[in-house]
Amino acid sequence: MELAIYFIVGFVFMLLICSIFDFISTWQLHKYMVKTHCKHYRYGSFSDFINEFNKVNWVVKFPFHNSLFEDIDPLTSLTSRTLIHLEVIEFNNVGLILNPIDYYRAMTIVRIKITNLMKEV
Repeated sequence: MELAIYFIVGFVFMLLICSIFDFISTWQLHKYMVKTHCKHYRYGSFSDFINEFNKVNWVVKFPFHNSLFEDIDPLTSLTSRTLIHLEVIEFNNVGLILNPIDYYRAMTIVRIKITNLMKEV
């Protein structure tokens, strides 16, 4: 009986450690991708993200079903880039780096938006 309890406690502990590692590593990847793929970037909050996110008319483009892009004229897109692709959050050619909690809140909003856009198609 004691062995089973130790096994369960150990399993829960390992699951917690793996979850924390995944949480931190995904956010670190977000920071790295924004810094390397955007010429300009800034640190922001969830409210900054929501303010910019609500200004954009988003579309999902094939084959990037987990990304959002601004629905604009192709000629305009040469000068202005607004997207949420891979781990990069970019509004008007400026990358936005969020803290870990705000990043996960933002990605939840993005997943909901993608789901709603895919339903419309």
